[in-house]
Amino acid sequence: AAWSGDGTHLWFVRAAVPRRRLEPTDLFSAYEVPADVWVLDLQTRSESRRIRNAYHPAIAPDGNAIAVDASWAGPRRIWLVDRNGLNPQQVTSEGSEAVRHIHPNWSPDGRALVFQRNEQTKFDVSVVDLATRRMAEVTNDTYREMDPVFGADARTIYFSSDRGGGVNVWKATVGDEWRPTAPLQQLTNGAGQDVQITVSRDGRRVAFA
Repeated sequence: AAWSGDGTHLWFVRAAVPRRRLEPTDLFSAYEVPADVWVLDLQTRSESRRIRNAYHPAIAPDGNAIAVDASWAGPRRIWLVDRNGLNPQQVTSEGSEAVRHIHPNWSPDGRALVFQRNEQTKFDVSVVDLATRRMAEVTNDTYREMDPVFGADARTIYFSSDRGGGVNVWKATVGDEWRPTAPLQQLTNGAGQDVQITVSRDGRRVAFA
């Protein structure tokens, strides 16, 4: 689920096929079951479908746009729609149809989206600058990274990775062009799996499953 900026609504994904569970085939994969994005009004408890055939809604800091991943024009890419789920714009592109872009999350200033880039068994973290549509690689290696999120500023990105053995929480410090400016830092230890990261508003704490 994703909160609206004013805290009055919850956006969430629901499987579009009756009696089908919405779950990935494995920890690092994209959802394969057809699904739609719905919104729940917390005052009236009414639900309405807003975006068809889309996943992972993320609300812009100003509440005026929603990022999703969808296969509306080919392989899975990151798209923006308005607050009503209309006027889609594709914001990421890729030369290979074997690559999928999933799980977008906003930078605190609304200038960029961080997302998971899947290419067969290769999983990396990338950022797209929304003004220029330029994409930058945060990771590009043989390890598996997933579910990236920005910290309280636009200089920190947290993600889950198996680069330390188990699936743990890692941190990247990035510069103006969203590329790492220091070695990646491991924050949790053990076998994991440490996933589904969220960051406190002051940036001092990270919660995860």
